[in-house]
Amino acid sequence: MCASAATLAGIITLITLAACSSGDDHTLPSDPKVNPSPIGTEVRATPTIEAIPTAESSDSLGSMMQSRVNHSATLLRDGRVLVVGGMDEGFNPLGTVEIFEPETNRWFAADEMKEARTEHSATLLKDGRVMVTGGMNEKLELLGTTEIFDPSTGKWSEHEGMRTVRRGHFALSLHDGRVAVVGGVGQTLGGMGILANISAVGALLSTEIYDPQTDTWSRASDMREGHSGGLALVLKDGRVLIAGGYNQAEGLASSEVFDPSIDEWMRTATMARKTFANTAIVLSDGTVLFTGGFGMSRAKGGIIPGSEVFDPKTNEWSKAPDTVHGRMKHTITLLPDGRVIAIGGSIASGPVNSAEYMDPMTWAWSEIAPMSVERSGHTATLLNDGRILVAGGATEKTVEAYDADTDEWTSSGP
Repeated sequence: MCASAATLAGIITLITLAACSSGDDHTLPSDPKVNPSPIGTEVRATPTIEAIPTAESSDSLGSMMQSRVNHSATLLRDGRVLVVGGMDEGFNPLGTVEIFEPETNRWFAADEMKEARTEHSATLLKDGRVMVTGGMNEKLELLGTTEIFDPSTGKWSEHEGMRTVRRGHFALSLHDGRVAVVGGVGQTLGGMGILANISAVGALLSTEIYDPQTDTWSRASDMREGHSGGLALVLKDGRVLIAGGYNQAEGLASSEVFDPSIDEWMRTATMARKTFANTAIVLSDGTVLFTGGFGMSRAKGGIIPGSEVFDPKTNEWSKAPDTVHGRMKHTITLLPDGRVIAIGGSIASGPVNSAEYMDPMTWAWSEIAPMSVERSGHTATLLNDGRILVAGGATEKTVEAYDADTDEWTSSGP
């Protein structure tokens, strides 16, 4: 049975709230803003910033200073992790910033942003700074403003904003150092907990390019179809892939690729299912693995365990083995040995603590040790020491680290 417009409106409202409530297959929270950690990135030392330690140095894993959901986590070039914004347990957008230091397992309070924001994007620039743009503030106003964090000084600076306010978008670092912003929603909801008019929650067609060298934004070609709640990432050949999501009352199976060298979007083959709130990652061979999500089709809706693979050489999709559990709002992380780890997320009854991995030799999924806490709307960051740092989600301030060699989790206190 096809999902109704009213049903999708409720789902999109929960995306804004980042709520993690239970319900039927069509009342679910939203996808997190996840920034997959770059693998094999050159590590360059930067001066230590002045910050306030939250605890004495310890071998144990410390918790964040406050609960966060729908925040961003970015691996800095010196190996630390920058956690920005999101919402607290009361669903209030945050302007606070924290930094995790893997060597000591300590969290530090960093300089706050000029504006509180959630559903923003955070992008590691080629020079090591982190650009945060867009999102939604505590007044439920959509933002087009841009702030950049400099790890060498520990300070934020304001920069030229986007031409279009948006939330739930993607800001992707292109091979030439520029940043492409695609997708997202250009209208805000009427208020927390209020079902929105679905016709007012349209996905954006526009694409914008930021040039850090000139600190300017320019308009690029529009997408063929608006996408929000799907996934976008940079392919190894330098093009941008965006797929799935929703547009108005319709779930999408469509995908497009953008070639920044000629400023052109091109349609590709479509996916087998209409899905949003799924996750995707570029594999070692350059193909793209999409997993899970909320399926919207005439035959069947709800959370799906399905996986699909996009081949950039042919622009075609093919089916991959299903995950052990269907999930949405989860994270996936590529390990250096080629394994893919799927962590947490939501099912119909709420957040889960389960995790699983895909063997790159067989493409088969197997369960691994679960987390100690159910999480959805969390972040997962691959640290330089090989651990996966999982932070926040489901209004949690706790943190867990996964060691793939031992299949063990280390958890912080409450």
